Amino acid sequence: IKRVTMHRVNPSLLKRLPRSLASLSVQNILDPFPMRSLSKLSNLKSLQLRGIDLIFLQGIQSLKHLQLLDLSYNPKLTSSELIHVQELKELRSLDLSCNFDVDEEVWKSLSTLPYLICLNVSSSLLRAIPPFFYSRLAISKSCTSS
Repeated sequence: IKRVTMHRVNPSLLKRLPRSLASLSVQNILDPFPMRSLSKLSNLKSLQLRGIDLIFLQGIQSLKHLQLLDLSYNPKLTSSELIHVQELKELRSLDLSCNFDVDEEVWKSLSTLPYLICLNVSSSLLRAIPPFFYSRLAISKSCTSS
């Protein structure tokens, strides 16, 4: 199994996923999402956690090979949790659309990601985009994680 999509499931099923899994999409989960339960998925390259009322990202930093991360539609997620994303050095695409206020701390965290080329912040509160992001990112409403 290389790809799994889960809708309206109990988070305890995450413990049964194979270590070789490359892509995981979780939507409408029934309980708080246990991010740490993903730490065994060392080959995961794509993770979509769209609209699951995420609050914490602690534990996501163990997914060292992650290239695509969709955190869209998680309004309870705060910008301070993005400090954990800055450890994902292979990340190329990040979707933060329809979320929190994208402030200076968020930009600082994201600036440490050397391969990030697509950042979707549409329908999120933007105060300003720092000038250094214009030269290294394709910031666009059209960047998608699907």
